Amino acid sequence: MAYVRILDSHGKKLEHIGKSQDVVIQVKTKRVGLPLEGHIGIGLMRADGQLVFGTSTKLAGLKPILFTGEQVTELVIPSLPLLYGTYQVKTAVADQHTLRCFCEHITDAISISCERPELGMFWMEHDWRIPNTS
Repeated sequence: MAYVRILDSHGKKLEHIGKSQDVVIQVKTKRVGLPLEGHIGIGLMRADGQLVFGTSTKLAGLKPILFTGEQVTELVIPSLPLLYGTYQVKTAVADQHTLRCFCEHITDAISISCERPELGMFWMEHDWRIPNTS
């Protein structure tokens, strides 16, 4: 069983994210029975289901997590660079080889705002260099 919360860097639940805001995706797992080794995967998806970013503890090269009782694992994303839109977070808990998924969870939609009107999925640092038109 897994429960997911999207938080700011101070542990406050987020329902709306500003451009370049720090985000913490917190996954609380509960294992009943014998301990189990496995990995956690987290994906950020647009409202249409398109994966924007995905990672896992296995892809990061981390050792399997020993799931026993209740535990909290967090993915910290400093300065989320997404543009305006509606997104969801999908999490999965799998075995140590990531072949068998034990549970998946998709969050409610969360909106991201951006004060600038650029297009696309993410914001990149940029400047314009315009020749003198005088």
